[in-house]
Amino acid sequence: MSTTPADASSPPLFPLGMTPLERYFVSDARPGYPMTFPLFMDLEGELDREALEAAFHTTLTRHPLLMATRSGKRQWSPATQPQQIEWMDTNGTSQDLEDFHDLKQKPGLRLKVHVSPGRARLCLLLHHATCDGLGGLEFLGDLLAEYSQRVPATQPPTAVSEVDPEMLRQRTWFDVTVPHAVSTSVVLKAAAGEAWRLFSRRPEYVEGSKQSAPSRATDLPVATLSAEEFSGLRNLARQRGINTHDLLLRDAFLVLREWNDEHLKRPMKGWLRINVPMSLRGKRDKTMPAANLLGYAMITRRAEVCEDGDAFLQNLADETKFMRDWATGALFAHGLSVVTSVPGLLAGITNFHRRIATMVLSHLGDPVHRFHQSFPEDDGDLLVGNLRITNIYGVPPIRPGTRIAIMMSSFGGRLTMAINADPRWFDPALAERFLDAYAEKLRGRLRETSETGDQDATATFSDSPAAPG
Repeated sequence: MSTTPADASSPPLFPLGMTPLERYFVSDARPGYPMTFPLFMDLEGELDREALEAAFHTTLTRHPLLMATRSGKRQWSPATQPQQIEWMDTNGTSQDLEDFHDLKQKPGLRLKVHVSPGRARLCLLLHHATCDGLGGLEFLGDLLAEYSQRVPATQPPTAVSEVDPEMLRQRTWFDVTVPHAVSTSVVLKAAAGEAWRLFSRRPEYVEGSKQSAPSRATDLPVATLSAEEFSGLRNLARQRGINTHDLLLRDAFLVLREWNDEHLKRPMKGWLRINVPMSLRGKRDKTMPAANLLGYAMITRRAEVCEDGDAFLQNLADETKFMRDWATGALFAHGLSVVTSVPGLLAGITNFHRRIATMVLSHLGDPVHRFHQSFPEDDGDLLVGNLRITNIYGVPPIRPGTRIAIMMSSFGGRLTMAINADPRWFDPALAERFLDAYAEKLRGRLRETSETGDQDATATFSDSPAAPG
């Protein structure tokens, strides 16, 4: 059974109240800075359009928030018009980024399919008020399973996982564990302290070049570390007893400092802050339909302490471990609960164009692990009916002042990094330069290791990178 039926005595799911996090993303969206983000899936094979259409409409019924519109300021209602796949005859990516739309008029999901002979690219465009990246992957997994049941293939079709729409009523009940119980007053005090640090330490911009005519490249800038290179980075982390994401985070800070030093033509001072999305999902949430269950960790450092050394790396590792152990990403959600309880405060905060972070660094981990289904594999690719999935990646949204957002995913053992850069400050070439500098910084780790004779760093090691969501 793919969907758990609601009890006959249960009230209808809609109208469904919006959570403080959902209200935040509605309020924070604006022309030029939409709170939408894409997930791309590259496919090989001849896509069966009729089968995908049928799979899409069936999958939507399992994820109510993705076919809901906003009614009033604080609740969701079913959309009045059915969603349709948008078929495109191009391989575009960057043109899918700009999509500011009113959730009162249409749901927060669009599916664009770019088709060419023997290939296709799915672009799942999601509004953050209705879904996060992990929820988007859950939707894609269901869509693929439904598709596999409608096309002839050598392998058996994949079963669709169970979902329970009633779980959406509990999406503010975060299924997280902490080392020991704490009182509500302690949580509120910690949230207040985090809010004070957030607003008292104003982070620097990523230096760019003001564009008189903002434009994006035809293709989204993407950099890839090979499976061997990424395996080497994971082994470096293992040898130091830290998480792979800590290495990625440390080098992001170093690239920010070096980039700004170069473009400012002087040593940089001030605060650098990286916004790291963190999933607040637990085992209880496995049957929840797609939704936004994110928290945010704002990791802030003085530019002058961002140095290429073990002390800085360990300092970051200690902080991120504390964040995982104590689920501090939930403080952001708890803080929004307080903000939304004061009339007008949320709108005042989001309309105040103060930058919250220097950049966003999101790590999906291996997208395959985010599916609730198991698909056949062949040489690192997934087989879905008559298709072969060759890559899955995306980019986070940006907001005023946060000019760079990078999302990483490790499909097929490779590390794919895609960048969303504010076109008002970064032309396509400059955005690609920043991403290349980050990729080169990571590759430099492996060269340094090779020069010091640490051969174990390039050995195969099948761990899973940190996945803050």
